[in-house]
Amino acid sequence: MSETRIFTPFGTDTVAVSVSGSNASGTLTWPSTTTSAGDSTRVSNISDACVRVYNSSAAVVFIMFNAAATTAKMPIAPGAVEVFQCSPLVTTIQAITAGGTGTLYATVGVGG
Repeated sequence: MSETRIFTPFGTDTVAVSVSGSNASGTLTWPSTTTSAGDSTRVSNISDACVRVYNSSAAVVFIMFNAAATTAKMPIAPGAVEVFQCSPLVTTIQAITAGGTGTLYATVGVGG
């Protein structure tokens, strides 16, 4: 029997992307660490890093990570919530609709 892990967000860093027939983009905010030189760097070795995506619109939204979305990419049904395992090196979510407008929410975290 496999272990079920509940999605746990990192703080409150949810990005809202206003979607329409044109490609729209949102920046994903992952936790960072501070080096001895005082530079902030993204933590790239987070185990089980995920992005939770909620489509609050009445239209199907098509998404891509780190690349332009087209209506041939991954569809997210209206009202659906999906969780995708991603590397923290994924820094953007891009979205587009075939028709209509709405809002897509993306939250980074672990589990799911």
